Amino acid sequence: GYNVDEDETEYYYNLQSGRKIKREAVELTEKRDMGDNRLSVLSSSVQNGKLKITLSTAWKVPYDLNYTPQEYYHGYRKNYNVTSFTASVIEFTFHYTASASGTIDTGGCDVVSSAYWNVDAVNKKAKLILPLKAQGGYYGSSVEYDANGNMVITVNRKPKGASGAVVVLDAGHGGSDPGAAGLNNQVRESDVNLLVTYA
Repeated sequence: GYNVDEDETEYYYNLQSGRKIKREAVELTEKRDMGDNRLSVLSSSVQNGKLKITLSTAWKVPYDLNYTPQEYYHGYRKNYNVTSFTASVIEFTFHYTASASGTIDTGGCDVVSSAYWNVDAVNKKAKLILPLKAQGGYYGSSVEYDANGNMVITVNRKPKGASGAVVVLDAGHGGSDPGAAGLNNQVRESDVNLLVTYA
């Protein structure tokens, strides 16, 4: 269990890879040998400055996404807070993976300058290393599986304008945390925040 605050506890499974997965996101199955995973590049393309990589994988393999070098500090609840994005490299580490092959064409990509594999066959870890062209151009990445079971990695670039953007406003507070009380304890911060958000 991980104590998030005084009122709530989240539960995780600690995997052999060192990752922690929320209990509600795990499906338990009968124990069996998964075998070594193998990755190979099926395709890579650049669309609107974004890099899209499609990988063939033997099974849905656990992976970590790391930014290096990046400093974090302990802020509200977690150790994942940053004052600024300082990383120059994106690293996808695939566990239980003894081989990875194929080249990735990053020509025309606004975010990534190159892509290469670093495979540790002994420890069964394969890293996909993506050096960034500039720190300010990277806008996150996503990983999903297509209809054929292939892993699709998309590396996004920072939008060049606000056209088509979706703006989300979080009023803050509410539920079990109404925030500060004001006006003789008759008005809560959550009520004021909600009114301002709707305005």
